[in-house]
Amino acid sequence: MIVVLLLLALFMQAIFSSSHKSLTADESGYIYSGYYYFKTHDFRLNNDHPPLVKLLFALPLIIFNYNMPILPPRYFDSTLKLHLFMNLAVATDPDTEQIVFLARLVATLLAIALGMLIFIWAKRLYGLNAGLLSLFLYCFCPDILANSGLATPDIGLAFFFFLASFCFFRYINRPDWKNLIISGVTMGLALSTKITSLLILPLSLALGIFGVLTGHKCVDGKCNRNYKLTIPGFLLSFLLILIIATVTLNAVYFFKQPFQPLGTFSFLKKYHPQLLLSPFRNLMLPLPKEYINAIFGTIRHLNQGHNAFLMQQFSRQGWWYYYLLAFVIKTTLPALILSALSLFFIKKQGKLDIRNEIFLLLPILFFFLVLSVFKSVNIGLRYILPIYPFLYIFISGLSVQRLSRKRLGRIAIVILCAWHLYSSASIYPHYLSYFNELVGGAKNGHKFLIDSNLEVGQDFKYLKDYMDNHGIKKIKLFNATGINPHFYGIDYELLREDNLKGGYIAVGVSTVMMLRAGLKATDRRNKVIDWIDSHTPIDKINYSILIYKGD
Repeated sequence: MIVVLLLLALFMQAIFSSSHKSLTADESGYIYSGYYYFKTHDFRLNNDHPPLVKLLFALPLIIFNYNMPILPPRYFDSTLKLHLFMNLAVATDPDTEQIVFLARLVATLLAIALGMLIFIWAKRLYGLNAGLLSLFLYCFCPDILANSGLATPDIGLAFFFFLASFCFFRYINRPDWKNLIISGVTMGLALSTKITSLLILPLSLALGIFGVLTGHKCVDGKCNRNYKLTIPGFLLSFLLILIIATVTLNAVYFFKQPFQPLGTFSFLKKYHPQLLLSPFRNLMLPLPKEYINAIFGTIRHLNQGHNAFLMQQFSRQGWWYYYLLAFVIKTTLPALILSALSLFFIKKQGKLDIRNEIFLLLPILFFFLVLSVFKSVNIGLRYILPIYPFLYIFISGLSVQRLSRKRLGRIAIVILCAWHLYSSASIYPHYLSYFNELVGGAKNGHKFLIDSNLEVGQDFKYLKDYMDNHGIKKIKLFNATGINPHFYGIDYELLREDNLKGGYIAVGVSTVMMLRAGLKATDRRNKVIDWIDSHTPIDKINYSILIYKGD
């Protein structure tokens, strides 16, 4: 009953908070591209990431026979045209609200499935109390709740990455054919979510070798010596898992265009033409063509860098500590304290082996290490969302540690859990903008992080309500995030240097912070930014939009 209540709390928070939020540009792209894949089996559209989660978002639209226009081939000539078409297709549909609700509902259901899996793994490792503790922390995590109500691939990545890790953990401990096949299928599903999921391959290889070398044979709290793996046996089984994963990945792509010669890929023709003069040009990988294109696109993105913001500084190449800092200031403070206590009290307990904790800690460390090395794409905390399930299970180990056997220790854990709950409740329904007390809360978050850490154009519904309540017919807008506000009935004109006088002005916090930092980095000036800096906002909508009165 407690598990059901906690998952119901997660469901209600995600659904009700998302109902307050306007459609974002990324969501419209993911929803429409999934619909397009079903209708055409053409995966070129919006192919930055593999299609699994996008297909899941669009699955209700197929089941309930929603009809959206099919993108004409001529639009593939322009990335701008592609995104404009996808935004229009979703945002102007007569059933837009239902379409967005159904897609976001899929994200919420994935979050619930992830919560159930967290409870199962923690319970098997440490017992019932640990399962409940890990699930409680997960269900009231602002970062999880923020992504559980948006139709973006991040919660899908967290679920499938964790599912594949759990199944692989089961295989290492019980290496039979059933667990091998399940591990291969779930690993293929994980690879079908985001390119980031490729991290599961070296991570699983390292954990598997570690498990074999240390004689890792503990399952559900019981050690069974009948299940053994050797290094050669594991490497062979890992190869079989990769083969099954590859077949699963191709199935997600409807077995579309595998085994294409590398010489046919435009990325190599443009950036590495020397490879086309070598025998590699005829090499054919057993992967879908658009999956390889997605990998090439990620490589290009890493090489080009991404406009990044951190502590009012601008960079195209990022900072190695970006994700570590984002984790520290966007994770609830009680969860950070519980993490520190878990590390301090970690030790071997009865039949449980400390090597179980390695299977939980290594994915966390691996994510931070890899994203610190490839630092040129500092976009948002959502890139490390998969670490939270591992973290909360690791924390749940406190239930069998020395601390929980003392009355004061149990009281401290209860107080920290209550604080964690309060942190979640106090930011509702604006989970995306959550920052902890180390930086003064959400009201100061924009001074440290922006972009998907703060806003993705989710507050246009609130802007429309504000205009209606204050009798504002038309507003001047300075906001580069989200979809066209016209879709929400907002009459606006873009704020320019020549229209600063009179009327009301709505300024997106992320837009102004990024532009201000970029101007500072290049020692340039901008009259609009100068005007904003010299005036005080008369109001603020949530944590993402500032309202000014023109001179």
